[in-house]
Parts: sequence; C-alpha cells; structure tokens
Amino acid sequence: MFLSIILSISVPFALFFLEIFGPLIVGFLTGELKKISISAINTITGNQFFGLVFSILALFWIMNPIYNRLFLALFAGLLCLKFILRLFKSSYVVLTNGVSWYYLILYFCTLEILPLFVAYYYVLKNFLK
Repeated sequence: MFLSIILSISVPFALFFLEIFGPLIVGFLTGELKKISISAINTITGNQFFGLVFSILALFWIMNPIYNRLFLALFAGLLCLKFILRLFKSSYVVLTNGVSWYYLILYFCTLEILPLFVAYYYVLKNFLK
C-alpha cells in the first residue's frame, strides 16, 4: 500500500519534470532556449486540459468499479493521445520558429525515446517474469 502511494505521487511528478524541463535543457544546451520555451508553455496548457479530463475519468472510475477494464483502456488511450498531441504540437511550434531538424531529432532520441525504452525494459525485467 505504501509503495502504491509513493508511486502514484512520484510518477506524475517525474513525467511532469521530463515534459517541462526536457525541452528547456535541450534549448539551453543548443542555444535555442528562446525558441524552444514556447513548447514548454504548450506542454503546461496540455497538462492542465488533460488533467481535468483525467480527473473526470477518475471520478467516473471510482463511482463505477465494475467497468475497470473499460476505464483502464480509456485512461491508456487518453494518455497516448496526450503524448501524441504534445509531440505534434510542440514539433510544429518549434519548427516554425526556425529550430533545425537536427535539434528536434536530438531531443526525441535522448529525452523522449530513451526514457521510454528504459522504463519498458525495467517493467519487462521486474514485473513480467
């Protein structure tokens, strides 16, 4: 029970940290901080909107535990939609501001794909035996 509480608090904070500070770190390292900071604003706005949607989903989920699989599928679908929308929206904004493709690919490989690969590998080794 205690581990569940720690995970439910730490995972959203870690994801928020990666989503906000990932592009800012890349912008600082590449010298394109002013152009990339707009994507951080888009990320905060998206998090606020999807936070409201996830709160409503959690309310319905708690009130109807019979439909656990349905709500889990809705949650996973909304989470994927959130990441895909953020990816396209931030990519469009950054590219229209004049940042080259090289920096965008660098960001995706180091701060988007690599952490997901590490998390997938961790779950595969520790939870799916």
